Amino acid sequence: MANINNLEMGFSISNHPYILVRKTFFGLRKQLVYQPTQSLVDVIINDYNEENGALVERVLKASKEKLKETVKTVGKVQKASISNMRLEVCLSRDHHFAAFQLFRFSDFNYHPITDVRCFEGKDAALVAQML
Repeated sequence: MANINNLEMGFSISNHPYILVRKTFFGLRKQLVYQPTQSLVDVIINDYNEENGALVERVLKASKEKLKETVKTVGKVQKASISNMRLEVCLSRDHHFAAFQLFRFSDFNYHPITDVRCFEGKDAALVAQML
């Protein structure tokens, strides 16, 4: 499991109003908590090829009204071991909060394709299905 310090979107998530950052293990580790439900938040990093990364991008750029339809159309997105697209995810264990940001690798760095997009409630559980 990845660490919040290793995320490009780590600063944004740490400053989210519903996320509490607790230091554990003598201050050496950080633990994220989604405050409304007191659920721990896991950090996930997935790699995708160009085709599957485009599917993820489509979901992240979908409007709130078309989100359910888009996720249903896309379905579960297959990960790749070696790829040029990376998805950073912060997902609460109860699936009531999710934050996503998609990156493309070029010029020896990851460049953001999407802004950090946060989902709460049913939308978070819905979007988590594509993982």
